[in-house]
Amino acid sequence: MRILLVEDEAITSLVLADSLRQEGHQVDAFLSSEEALQSFQPGQYDLIMVDLGIPDLSGDQLAQRLKQRDDRLAAVLLTGWHLQEGDPRLAPFEVYIQKPFDVRRVRRAVYTALELHSRDTDS
Repeated sequence: MRILLVEDEAITSLVLADSLRQEGHQVDAFLSSEEALQSFQPGQYDLIMVDLGIPDLSGDQLAQRLKQRDDRLAAVLLTGWHLQEGDPRLAPFEVYIQKPFDVRRVRRAVYTALELHSRDTDS
């Protein structure tokens, strides 16, 4: 599966990307929203994994823009903030993972997001 990862903490980005690649996924990692937006092409990715607190454009805004350009995308939110159910920033995401997280949870989140997104688009 092709994953677009946007995480502004370089070490976290590297660990996530390496872990997902070990699972057999193709991962393009970016440290900013701007870089991700410039590189993005519809149909290029199956899933986006985005940090909420990226500086140039919030993660939820980035996810909304990318999903407007490609509605097939499933989305996973990464955040260090505690968000309540119903928070509008969660709207573009199928799954939300709070930092700190372990790599196994991230791997499960990828498949859960794809499954939930598939259900939403099938109905």
